[in-house]
Amino acid sequence: MKAVRPEALKAMDAGAAAREWAPLPRTVDCRVRPPLDCVGVHRTWRLPSGETTMLDQIRRLVRRGDYAFYKHALVEADKDGVHPRDAVGVVFTGTVIEKYPERHRCLIHGLMSDGLPLHVVCDLAEGGFVWIVTVYIPQDCDWIAGKTRR
Repeated sequence: MKAVRPEALKAMDAGAAAREWAPLPRTVDCRVRPPLDCVGVHRTWRLPSGETTMLDQIRRLVRRGDYAFYKHALVEADKDGVHPRDAVGVVFTGTVIEKYPERHRCLIHGLMSDGLPLHVVCDLAEGGFVWIVTVYIPQDCDWIAGKTRR
């Protein structure tokens, strides 16, 4: 799988900036573990009324700007040549391929603006905040068509 080259990022930035799906992301140092109530590990957690899925809730919060990237997510994205705006784009256009209900997390699969597949793991905190935990291009040795684990 090819990584996006820095030259391609400049062209992608122009298109991503035009879309302006969400405010610029904030970053969180993953070495500083947030308290449990920030991570969303609660037995009584429920979606607000009117929200049909966790993905709907995540999209609403990201659109509102209530999200941040863990530093780990930005490091992994940079390794693959992925711009954070592509990760946000996948949140809005992708589909959930794995759910981790005990942690209020999901794995979203989608395509970046250049057509490459991208995985974004989101953690939905109880207080109405989304943590983007990691971002990566799925490898063929681990995934079938980027959507099913081998």
